[in-house]
Amino acid sequence: MNTQRVNNQSRLINTVVELKKGEKKIQVGFLPAGVTLVQANLEVIEPSDATALKLGVESNDALFIASHAPTAKGNAASDKVFTAQKGELITLGVTGSVTKGKVAVRVVYFTPSTYIEEY
Repeated sequence: MNTQRVNNQSRLINTVVELKKGEKKIQVGFLPAGVTLVQANLEVIEPSDATALKLGVESNDALFIASHAPTAKGNAASDKVFTAQKGELITLGVTGSVTKGKVAVRVVYFTPSTYIEEY
């Protein structure tokens, strides 16, 4: 019989943001130390006049999505795996002048809690 370690607690951050004039960096969530992020998604709900959006963490603001044009409805996804060594704010960066728009940010991560499973 074999065993494997399984992460058993997943979390979803689901934040909807109205883009407003003057906002350049928006905090959309927090990753506790030790968690492993497995997917990040940026959905344009209402198109914006911003030049580009980027999604990352405080220490690397384009870690997940380096540049996404929010001029039409649609999704941009990143499956970059990231383990937070310390608590990190998830940030949405806005490039260019913005007067309108709405986006949703979804992030899936697992806590460091594991158990051993036999198979």
